[in-house]
Amino acid sequence: MAVPYPQTRVSTLDEFAAFIGRSDHAERLFELIDGEIIEKMPTFQHGMIAGNLITAINTYTVARKLGRAAVEARHQMPAEAQDPARPNSRIPDVSYISKERGIPLVTEGAVPAMPDLAIEIQSPNQTDKDMLDSASYYLHNGARMVLLVYPDRIIVEKLPASGLEKRLYGINDVIEFSSVIPGFTMRVRDIFHDPLEEEGAP
Repeated sequence: MAVPYPQTRVSTLDEFAAFIGRSDHAERLFELIDGEIIEKMPTFQHGMIAGNLITAINTYTVARKLGRAAVEARHQMPAEAQDPARPNSRIPDVSYISKERGIPLVTEGAVPAMPDLAIEIQSPNQTDKDMLDSASYYLHNGARMVLLVYPDRIIVEKLPASGLEKRLYGINDVIEFSSVIPGFTMRVRDIFHDPLEEEGAP
């Protein structure tokens, strides 16, 4: 889930950094979305879907040394690239950065750029508009593809930076990722796969 925090707004990225740096926030996930502090509280289903995605991406990309994937890694544009009235510090559920970007492995703080691929999994209290607004932010700031995953409806929406081939995928479809991960595809069924379900179920 993602919920507004009682202290809902901050004015600067420095204020947000101080907020998330507090000792009582060490084990919690907070995003800054247009100046509003949002706490992420993933459900088990949410984590399982993220795990399915990153396992498939890593299985394909690691052996080929194509790039790096992460779960819940912070991405934050440099301050000079932000709207000072609406600062952002985002945590995609899954992100992928290609080797060609030349971005060093970040070991402290946020990645100073958007990922090539950002994946968001809808939480129970997130609206479709919230999801599309997130996609728009990632794409406007340099992401090359966004996937929006809707567990309740078992569908996935793919939004490429070009605006072409935007489409919805159902349980029997296969998603093609070649614009960000050459040659990689994934079945929608495998994104939602529950290892305790009968074979053939989502």
